[in-house]
Amino acid sequence: MVGRTHQQGLEQHSTRHNEGTLIFQPRNCDTAPGIFLPLTYVRAWDPQSVVVLLPSDHFIYPEDRFVAAVRRAVRAVEFLSDRMILLGVRPSHLELDYGWMSVGGALGWSKGASIRGIHSFVEKPAAVDGKRMMSEGALWNTLVLVATVETLWKSGWLCFPDMMERFERLRRQIGTPAEGSTLQAIYQDMPTRNFSRHVLQPLAGQLGVMELDHVRWSDWGRPERIVEILRSMGKKPAFPIEAFMGSGVPSIPQMTRDMRYPYLSC
Repeated sequence: MVGRTHQQGLEQHSTRHNEGTLIFQPRNCDTAPGIFLPLTYVRAWDPQSVVVLLPSDHFIYPEDRFVAAVRRAVRAVEFLSDRMILLGVRPSHLELDYGWMSVGGALGWSKGASIRGIHSFVEKPAAVDGKRMMSEGALWNTLVLVATVETLWKSGWLCFPDMMERFERLRRQIGTPAEGSTLQAIYQDMPTRNFSRHVLQPLAGQLGVMELDHVRWSDWGRPERIVEILRSMGKKPAFPIEAFMGSGVPSIPQMTRDMRYPYLSC
C-alpha cells in the first residue's frame, strides 16, 4: 500500500513489478485507513486468510530469525483465531515514542514460543507511566501483527464503524468499473484514525503478544534512530549525518511516512 503522491517515483525506481499487488491510497489519513484499505482487498479476494502486517520503516536483523518468529505467530493464530497477535520487544531504554504492552499469563505456545495475554496497551505513554511499565516487564509494540482477516475486520467495526462503512462500500465495487471512483469518493471525507491508539489500545484484552528474541529491532521513524543503530553495528551512515541530526527534523522524509504500512501479506 503506497501513497498516491509517490506513484510516479515508485514506478521509476521499482524493479519488482510482479511481486504482490500495489494499492495506491488517495491521501494519508494516518495508520488505520492505511491498514484497512489493503485489508478490504484481501478480504474480497480471500476472506478466510491470515494476514501479516509489516510496517515499512523498521529495521530488523537478522532477517531469518525474524521470519521464523513471524511463522510461529502465524501458527499460533490457528488456535487463537479470535486474537490479534503482536510481536513485542523487551525495552533497552525509556522510549516514550513507542507503544507499550503490559503482559499477562500464557495463552498458548507455538514452536516453543509463549503467546501471552496483554493487560493494557499504552500508545506513547507519559514518562511516569513508561518508567512504571518498564519496571513491570512491559514490552515495546513493533506493530508486526498477525491475525485472521475476519478478526481484524471485526476490530475495525468495534472501533470506528463510520470508517468501516466506507470500506464496505469499496469492497462491493472491487472488480467493477466503479472501483476507482468509489475509492476516490470514500477518501474525500475519510476520518483520520491511528491504528495503535484507536484499535490496539481499546482492544488490549483481545490481543496476544510473542516476544521477539535475539532479533535487533528499531522503528526508523526518526533519523537519529537510523544513526544510532548503524553506529552500534560499527557501520558508517552513507548519508551526511549533520543533515539530519540536531537539525530539528522530527522524522524521516514524508515519502516514508506516507508509505508507513505498505506490506499486508496473506
